[in-house]
Amino acid sequence: MGGGTVAKRDIIAGLDVGTSSVRCAICEVDQRGSWNIIGLGTSRSEGIKKGAVVDIESTVGCILEAVESAQRMAGVTVESVHVGVPNTHASLVVTRGIVAVSSDDKEITEDDVERVLQAARVINLPPNRQIIDIIPRQYIIDGYEGIRSPSGMAGIRLEVEALLVTGAITSIQNLVRCVERAGLQIESLILNAMALGELVLSADEKELGVVLADLGGGTCEIAYFCNGALQSIGAIPLGGDHITSDIAFGLRTSLGVAEQAKIEHGTLLSVPEDKLFTIPDVGGENTRDVSVRKLSTIIEARVHEMLSFISEELPKLKVPEAIPSGLVLTGGVAATQGLVPYLRTMLECSVRLAQDGTAGSEDTSYATAIGLVMHALRRPASNDSTRSTRRERKSGGLFSRVAEWLRDMWE
Repeated sequence: MGGGTVAKRDIIAGLDVGTSSVRCAICEVDQRGSWNIIGLGTSRSEGIKKGAVVDIESTVGCILEAVESAQRMAGVTVESVHVGVPNTHASLVVTRGIVAVSSDDKEITEDDVERVLQAARVINLPPNRQIIDIIPRQYIIDGYEGIRSPSGMAGIRLEVEALLVTGAITSIQNLVRCVERAGLQIESLILNAMALGELVLSADEKELGVVLADLGGGTCEIAYFCNGALQSIGAIPLGGDHITSDIAFGLRTSLGVAEQAKIEHGTLLSVPEDKLFTIPDVGGENTRDVSVRKLSTIIEARVHEMLSFISEELPKLKVPEAIPSGLVLTGGVAATQGLVPYLRTMLECSVRLAQDGTAGSEDTSYATAIGLVMHALRRPASNDSTRSTRRERKSGGLFSRVAEWLRDMWE
């Protein structure tokens, strides 16, 4: 694990640029394909509000701090990263592609898979949207559905049903600009929901149906998985920062003290009235005792609002009333004591805290960054969102993409 001797090709890094924190994970991959996290770094996010860049210079500084911290731990230098895209920037579009199998013996190759994915990208988007990624749901060979990996199979016609991840051009370009100004190349843009799902959800959960809720600092991001694939995403503009603001206002103290009180004393469990803790006033000159129950009441009011919004959002995402695998929670707010039983009662379904699959820990602060690395390792080489997006920009627009697809179809 000592780093300078590791070849650059064996190093993969994930970068999670969030509202409250920027986190970086560095992974070493050996010749057998086994991977190991060798570096983690974090910094407080100061240029992001509700998942969007509002101050480029501050965001660049936070990215540099997080990446340099991870590099010091790993003992290596990274030149490129896989970057997470929040649900707030993204939307999903169902699309289909079809191509003729090109080989004489009709064996489907990786090139055929690449061509059918490119065919699925031929779609007319509004001028303010761009394609970020494509997520295959299933492949269809000569009418036979439900195929997950078509390479090596025989057929005449190959189809794909996929989800196109599209993003707001302005938001995505600002994020890309921040990363590039930090001196890093972008290997790919990956939807945060896909990265988290890779790390914290089991194959059975994704097959039967599960809701993943990332309760972050500025937003709550929701993703519904079923039949082994992502089905829908949503976002709510409420998060842990709103709870902190409520505490600061309700207890008449500073935001920093309110955040500390939330972390150290916040709970949704029943507590005795006489349980107290001490906080300073806004100016810091005087201190006073505050009831933990009063703090709990403030937190519960905002959490109830957040969960009510989540409950209202689920039908819009076509989530069934009875979720087979229930709800999986991650993010900072998920660590609130008593949240799981509170949510079980409110939504009447199974609820569990996500675990960091690398260590079996319920501390999932680096889950998105590590998930980005895992997703990059496991995705097919042909499904490279960055290369494909660059190719689209060079191709000259929709009509050129249609012409290229027709040429591929009849080759």
